[in-house]
Amino acid sequence: MVEKEMEDPSLEVIRKWIKGLSDGTYGQEFTSTTRVIRLVKAHKGFILCDLIIHSGLLDENGNWHVSAIATLVDIIASFTSYSVTSCLQVTLDLSISYYSTAKLQAVFSSCNIFGVCEET
Repeated sequence: MVEKEMEDPSLEVIRKWIKGLSDGTYGQEFTSTTRVIRLVKAHKGFILCDLIIHSGLLDENGNWHVSAIATLVDIIASFTSYSVTSCLQVTLDLSISYYSTAKLQAVFSSCNIFGVCEET
């Protein structure tokens, strides 16, 4: 069950979007990246999701592909922004630093308003 600090219509919209991305209802172009994403906690300016890295997200070295990471960070960051503004926005400048790799079946929780993802 998703924890919510405050009831807000924008959070219900985000919950539906994330569920739709996970089950393929929305964003077929992102299905490989967003499959099995689960919303854990949401409040204004903060979204926490779980994601298990599956084989469709791996590069040729067996690591989580950097473009899949960037796509996921961009999607979740835009949802986080929506939780504050109730307005869909686009990324104008996305800067991601990759400090380490992630392998198949690693479980990650992501992301706060700054796009920080943490391995669980």
